[in-house]
Amino acid sequence: MPFRADGWHSQGSSDLLAVLGPAPVATPSNNTPALRRRMNRRTFRAWQAEQGARRARRHGASVDPDGLL
Repeated sequence: MPFRADGWHSQGSSDLLAVLGPAPVATPSNNTPALRRRMNRRTFRAWQAEQGARRARRHGASVDPDGLL
C-alpha cells in the first residue's frame, strides 16, 4: 500500500485502529462512481471548504479564505 511508505497506517482491519492504533491513520475511501462524479475531480478538503463557505454565507458568518473554519 503506497500510503504506508509515507508513514501512514491503515484502519482497514478494524475501525478501532483509528483511535487506538498508531498515528497517523489513513481512512480508506469508497470508490463509488456516483459519489466520484459529484466530487467533480475535487479533493475532499476542497469540497468541504466549499460547503463551509456556503454555510457561512447562508448564516452571515465571515468566511475563512482557506476554508478551514
